[in-house]
Amino acid sequence: MAEQRAHLPFGVMAISVLYYLAAFILFITALLSFAGAVVNGIVKGVMFLIFALIALYLAQNLRHQKPWARFAVLVISVLLLLQALILLIALQDYLQLVWIVVNGAIFWYLRFHPESKATFA
Repeated sequence: MAEQRAHLPFGVMAISVLYYLAAFILFITALLSFAGAVVNGIVKGVMFLIFALIALYLAQNLRHQKPWARFAVLVISVLLLLQALILLIALQDYLQLVWIVVNGAIFWYLRFHPESKATFA
């Protein structure tokens, strides 16, 4: 008998879609890196492909409401938030403010929002 899952909240679906989009962009980047026939392009292509597969796997498991996927996305959002803060301070790259807001919102929603907590309980 299949396990009955709760209704998927809009926020979880939106984060999942962002991860699907990231996987698609990383996959295209991997293909473009493979097109550069030098060794450096192949190594980058393999790295981008691995990241694309991880993002795809996380997106699917967020949609299936796996608690470990929520934890993994929380960790990734904190790491990306720290990276954006470092780039903002070191390079004065103000585009990083967008990533700070996006990753901060993902972290807040998955960690503190009651709907998200109930979904992954």
